[in-house]
Amino acid sequence: MNGIDFEQLKSEMLNTPEAIQAYNDADRELGIIELLYQMRENAGLSKSELVKTLPIC
Repeated sequence: MNGIDFEQLKSEMLNTPEAIQAYNDADRELGIIELLYQMRENAGLSKSELVKTLPIC
């Protein structure tokens, strides 16, 4: 079974400035999420413990 080449698919899908911007925005968001996850892990906090530290009304 032949798969689809990712780079080819990417170039076909990112064929407008709007699509490129959306891709870059999603990539940036994923990077922030990964950074926050690593920071929480490095602090040794569970999700529940982290929530308890937030000043939520």
